[in-house]
Parts: sequence; C-alpha cells; structure tokens
Amino acid sequence: MRSRRRVAVEVATIAVVGMVALSLNLFASPFHRGFFCGDASIRLPYRAATISEGTLLITAVLVPSFIMVVAEMAMAYRGSPSIPSGSTRGSVAASSSYCVLAPFWLGGVSLQLGLEAAKFTSGRLRPHFIDVCIPDVECPPGEPLRYIEHYGCRGTDEDLIREARLSFPSAHSALAFYSMAYLSYYLQCRIPRLWLFPRAGLQAFLFLAAALTAISRVSDNMHHWSDAAFGSAAGFLWCLIFVLFCVMEDYESPLKRRKVVANGCLTCTVDNGKKVYAPCVRSDCCGNQMPSVTNDNEIC
Repeated sequence: MRSRRRVAVEVATIAVVGMVALSLNLFASPFHRGFFCGDASIRLPYRAATISEGTLLITAVLVPSFIMVVAEMAMAYRGSPSIPSGSTRGSVAASSSYCVLAPFWLGGVSLQLGLEAAKFTSGRLRPHFIDVCIPDVECPPGEPLRYIEHYGCRGTDEDLIREARLSFPSAHSALAFYSMAYLSYYLQCRIPRLWLFPRAGLQAFLFLAAALTAISRVSDNMHHWSDAAFGSAAGFLWCLIFVLFCVMEDYESPLKRRKVVANGCLTCTVDNGKKVYAPCVRSDCCGNQMPSVTNDNEIC
C-alpha cells in the first residue's frame, strides 16, 4: 500500500494542477483575434448547450469514479479469496480504489490545464461569435477577404463574449473521450472474462456517448468540427499517455499489466530494482488475486 507521504504528495499535485486550471478559466483573458468579413463560419446563431458543464462533470468524472469505487469494493469483499496479512478487506478496497482513481483524476486535471492554456492562447472564435459580440464595425460590401482586427463588441453579455473567443479546442470532447478511454481500459483489466459481452457492450456505449458529446458541440454551434475532432483525439491520446507512463509504471496499481500464461497469470513486483514474477492462485482474473509464493525470491 502507498505511504501516507506519497498519498499526500499525489493529492496535493492533483489539487494544485486543478486550481491552476480553474484560475485560468476564471481570470485569464483570451487572445483578441480578428475575423474576415466573409467568414460565414462564425455567423451562426447562438444556442444553449445540449450538454452543460455540470452534466459533463457528472457523467464524465463522478459517474466513472463511482463505478470504479463500487467495482473495487465488490472485488475486495466478494471477488478475492484472501487478503494480505495485516490488512482488512476495507483497507484493500480503499487502497485499490485510490490506485485507480488517482491517475484518473490527475490525468483529468492536467488535461484540463492543457486545454485551458490552448484555448486562451489561440483565441479562436466560436461559430456564434458574431451573434453574441455584435461587432461595432461594418464590413464594406464586396470585400469578403478584408480582415477586421480592431473592433469592439456591442453585445451586453460579457461572459458570453469572453466564452465566444475560446473555441479551440473542445474541452467537452476531450474530457468525454479521456473518461471513455480510461473507464474502458479499467473494465478491460478488472472485469472477469466471464463478463465479456456485457463488458464489450458497455465499452461500445462509452465510445458512442463520447462521440455524441463531441457531435453535440458542433450541432449546438459551440465549436467548429476541427475543434471537436482535435479535442476528441487529445483526450484519447492523453489517456493513453497516462496509462503507459503513469498507471503501467505504478506497481501498486490494480491496472498494472500482468503476463498471462497457460496455467494462469504472473504478477510482477520489484525486489531491489529487479522484476520478480509470481504465479497466481486463480486464472480467471489477474487483477485481483493473491499469488502463491513458491520461494523467498518470489514476492507479491
């Protein structure tokens, strides 16, 4: 199990990164970008978002977290035939839940930080920018390629005008695909092979939900299609990065990949910098088992 110092450092890191991302969102000023007179892509009407930020937070962050905690508790209390000496099933459930949630939350807040930085730096105008800004300059007839850089907004809603300058990339799409990819990977590693079809069905549903989230951002005139496409790819790739370089390098994580053999599986640990493998007691699920130690050099 993780030491208290390590947990404190990890939680503090998540909190600091999250606070920096929130500060950018609340207090930063986006880049003031101009527009071409004939640019029809920013002259669409404003529409309320189908998926609000609150709805996205619940469905892409809180619900996956709840699912992973419930699954870890179920496996700790019902799925594992034994527990480590000196531990309780409650402590095992809490430890394994933390090990899968910490990378998920750290990846989420760091992704959000990168997205906020990109949004405020690029200052790309949303498709409904003209509708909410109402520029105080008139475009000369017959000059669609004239670039208007110095202008003000006659619109009265300052918050909408500020948000209308934060089109690229789509944070909704990125977070949806990040959450989908992480939860799909979690289900792949932790759900017994007996549940293959329900697991595959749930993974397909997660992908569809993420795709519909990205599509809704385009249909609501909140983003250009390229914003949603880039955000979706960024969220998916960011999840892969965290799985490869954070989860897979954490030997305490229940999601650590194990080598599968004919008679079961091998769990990996590190003893004085050397990888040591030990065979599992059961072969149906490598993610929640205690190994049968055959000699003093094989530890789990």
